[in-house]
Amino acid sequence: MKRDRDPGPISKQSMSRVRCLIGLVRIVLTVMIAGTIVLRASDAPFNNSFKSNSQQGTPTTVSGLPSQQGTAITVSGLPSQQGTPTTVSGLPSQQGTPTTVSGPSGHSTPTVSQTQPSSESPYGFTVYEDVDSQTIAYLKQLGVTWLRYQLRWADIEPQPGKYDWSKIDEAIALANANDIHITFPIQDAPSWALTQVCEGTHFLPGPNEMEQFATALAQRYNGKNQHGYIDSYEVGNEEFDNAWFGSWASSTPCRQPSYYGPVLKVAYQAIKAQSPNALVGMFGLWWVNTSHIGSYLQWLYQHGYGSYFDFANYHYYTCNGDPAVTLGDRPSFNLEWQTIHAVMAQYGDANKPIWMTETGWNTTGVSQRPECIVSPQLQAQYMSYVLNSAANSHVIQHLFWYTIAPPGDGMNIIQPAGPLPSFYTFQSFVRQRPQWN
Repeated sequence: MKRDRDPGPISKQSMSRVRCLIGLVRIVLTVMIAGTIVLRASDAPFNNSFKSNSQQGTPTTVSGLPSQQGTAITVSGLPSQQGTPTTVSGLPSQQGTPTTVSGPSGHSTPTVSQTQPSSESPYGFTVYEDVDSQTIAYLKQLGVTWLRYQLRWADIEPQPGKYDWSKIDEAIALANANDIHITFPIQDAPSWALTQVCEGTHFLPGPNEMEQFATALAQRYNGKNQHGYIDSYEVGNEEFDNAWFGSWASSTPCRQPSYYGPVLKVAYQAIKAQSPNALVGMFGLWWVNTSHIGSYLQWLYQHGYGSYFDFANYHYYTCNGDPAVTLGDRPSFNLEWQTIHAVMAQYGDANKPIWMTETGWNTTGVSQRPECIVSPQLQAQYMSYVLNSAANSHVIQHLFWYTIAPPGDGMNIIQPAGPLPSFYTFQSFVRQRPQWN
């Protein structure tokens, strides 16, 4: 067999050239790997350590409340749980640049990659009590510019005329510093303000108490008194139609609009007097019952209260029910807003917008009802349906999902182990439809 010729020892000059080539290859490989990491990180949510929180959050569970009538929906062809982000075909690459989250005093937190949202964005999230730079970072990455911030009236004014504004001051300052619009529901009145009585129980604030608190609140956050600005107020959260006193016979009379109309009127007038450009909406209709929804709004218009809200409002919770399906008296997502809009149109108010300020499905039983648990994939599917329905309604102006914080809540789209498929569903939808017609 013919042997190859021995090449002999390599010269020092050749060895130097080889070393240079090896160095260049290492540099190129390092840059490629770093670039891959950056690209992958750009689509993951900002991931500081989660803040521990024992707050129960909303929607509030009313003790003794009968369970929802619906049953779990079986979706044929639903993929098994993968534990990885849902892939959306045709999803545009991330366009935004890293954005610094500003603190109230000018301090900043680490940057996150985000799409640049519009100030007219219809998207929002409802957050109970705790808002920090992590919350703002998530909103920015999702392209969301509205925050529905909940804090109990009882925590702000535990005694008549004795206010603790510290927590809401911090939240408003943080949102204002980061160009996040705020809607604030006036909810959960302190016991001393519960002057309306039903079934022998003091259960709702009266007009005088509401007027005084709404005045103090709007005066402080009208943008003129160095405390920041609240863009929108809601007169109540869910408490004006979710009373439960052990039976339908005793509870239904306590869910009537006669308890609400006078409170709505004085709050609207008080807020407008202190902050004329702020919006004032009605509370979020909570009872998902078609006849109740229609009759409640009918009464408000018939008794002259239709001119005391800038937007109608509802919440949509169906336990684990499919939002596309009407089940008995429980309307589908579309039927509910159509019922509301039909009443408004009947009274010449068809051009007034509707806000949907809470909806969601829980994937765990933490702070939520275990019998309502759905899979992360089904949560994302229901989210996609609701987002599409709202965007195509030409009536719903804003939609707020519950929730993005605290991370332990069963409805949160970011769980302690990481973001759920619904996080990416929401993100991709906002990118594809940043505004609605």
